[in-house]
Amino acid sequence: MSYPHPAVAAELREFFVCARVDITADRGAARQARVLWTPTLQFWSRHGIPLRESVGFLPPLLLLQQLRLARALDALRSARFDQAQALFQQVAETEEARELAPEALYWVGIAGYLRDRDHAALRRAWRPLRERFPASSWAARTEYSDPEAGE
Repeated sequence: MSYPHPAVAAELREFFVCARVDITADRGAARQARVLWTPTLQFWSRHGIPLRESVGFLPPLLLLQQLRLARALDALRSARFDQAQALFQQVAETEEARELAPEALYWVGIAGYLRDRDHAALRRAWRPLRERFPASSWAARTEYSDPEAGE
C-alpha cells in the first residue's frame, strides 16, 4: 500500500489536508464526489479550486510525484511561480514518474511565462518537452501561434 510509505506519508502530513470517504458506507458522499473507481484522489486548493484527480492505485514513488504535481499546480494558481517551476522540474526529472514528465515540462514553461510574460523564454522552456516527448499530447499543446514571433 502506498499511503504508509515513509516519503508519501511525510508529503501528505506536511502539505495536504486529507479526507477519506468510505463509498461502501456512504454512497451519497461517493455520488457527490463523483467517485467512479477507487482509490480516487481529488486535489483542491485551499480556495476550493479543483487542481487534479488521480484514479486507481499508484505505487508509492509515482504517487509521490502525483502529490508534487498537485502542489505545483497549487503554487502556480497562487502565483508562486518559482516554487511551481521547481516542483514541476523535480517531477520531470524523476525516473519513476517518466509518464508524468511531459505534463510537468509543459507546466514548467507556463509557470515561467506567467512570471515573466516572455514568449521567447516560453518557447525555450518547451524545447526539452518537444525534444524528449515529441509525440505526447503535451508537446502538441505547445504548437500555438505566437503573435510576437510573427507565426
